[in-house]
Amino acid sequence: MRKIIIFLLPILFFLYTSCTAAQEILRLSTSAQIADGFGMDVIKEFEAKHNIKVQVFICCSNTALQRLINGFSDLACVAFKLPVKYIEQGYVEIPFAKDPLAIIVNKNNKIENITTYQIRQIFSGQISNWNDIGGIDQEIYTIIPNTRTALYKNFQVLVLQQLPISWDFQSYLSINVIKLVANLKNGIGFISNGALKNKVGVKILKVNSKSITDKDYPYFQTFSFVTKGRPNRNAKEFINAALSKRGREIIISKGMYPIF
Repeated sequence: MRKIIIFLLPILFFLYTSCTAAQEILRLSTSAQIADGFGMDVIKEFEAKHNIKVQVFICCSNTALQRLINGFSDLACVAFKLPVKYIEQGYVEIPFAKDPLAIIVNKNNKIENITTYQIRQIFSGQISNWNDIGGIDQEIYTIIPNTRTALYKNFQVLVLQQLPISWDFQSYLSINVIKLVANLKNGIGFISNGALKNKVGVKILKVNSKSITDKDYPYFQTFSFVTKGRPNRNAKEFINAALSKRGREIIISKGMYPIF
C-alpha cells in the first residue's frame, strides 16, 4: 500500500483587528477542525465586542493541550476527552459541542450510502476497489489526517474499534483532508461536519442509511474548552461568549449540537 505524507503547511496565527497599546490579548490554541468548524466565527464576533485580541495557534488537539500545560496558551480547544490525570492536576474541561464525524468522498462519486462494515473494510485495507461496494471499477484512495490528531484517534476508536488504519495519503492538518478528497476522484476520508460548511468538491455519505443530520447518526466527536484551573478573565469572557445564545446559534448553523 502506498504511503504518501502530504504536508500542507498550516497558517499558525490568525490576527484580527488592529492592535492598540491598551488592547488585551487572549492566547488560544485550538484543534484545526474546531477552529474551522466553530472557533473562527466566534473569534470574529468576540473581538468586535471586546477590547481583547485573540492570538490563535492552530494545531492538533494534543499540541493545543500541551501548549496550555506549558504556559504558551490561556485556553485550549480540544476534540478528545481530557485524560483523568490532568483533571486530577486541576485542569478543567468544559464540553460545548457534539459534532458528527462525516465520511466524505469526491463530489462525482456515485456512492451515496456506506455501512459501518464497509468503512472498516476500506480503512483496514480489506476492500480496495469501489466496485466492491457498488461503485465503479476504480481503486479506492484512503485519506487520513495526521495520526497525532484527535480526529484520527476518534475515528480509530469510534469507527474502526481500534483496528489499525491502512492509508494512501496523509495530511498535516485534519481540515486538509477535505482538499485532498476534493482533488482525488476516487478518494475517501473523514472530517468534522462543522468544518465542511460551504466547502466544495466533496459530499457526505450516509452511514447505515443514516444522514449526518439524523440524531441517531452513529459517529460523534465532543469538542471541549480546557483551562489550567480557573480561567483568567479574558479566557472566561471568551468561554462565556461561546456558551451564549449567539454561540449556540453558530454551533447549530455549522451542523453541530450544543451540549450546554
